[in-house]
Amino acid sequence: MDIFISLSEIVRKSPGLTAREYSKKLKVTGFANIDRSRVNSTFYRNQGLFIKDESYIPRWFVLPIDKNDETKASCPKIPRRKADIELYAWQKEAVAAWKSQR
Repeated sequence: MDIFISLSEIVRKSPGLTAREYSKKLKVTGFANIDRSRVNSTFYRNQGLFIKDESYIPRWFVLPIDKNDETKASCPKIPRRKADIELYAWQKEAVAAWKSQR
């Protein structure tokens, strides 16, 4: 099966994931050598079908097929996830200094 078709089906069933998350889902369906880069290429080559949100690591959606649907130019706002890492002491100091200058 073609990666484009499989990816389209997966995005329709599970909208709002990252390219990395979609590549993992594709691996489960039989695309053993697929990676994030190939998934991103497919998304960006087919922007008439896929749309991404504005987050730093984009989350992808399928545009509605109905030409009369006014929601096709937008996608839901998804809150950004907090980083799961702890900052180093020097990073905390730099952030504090930056915030005090604003």
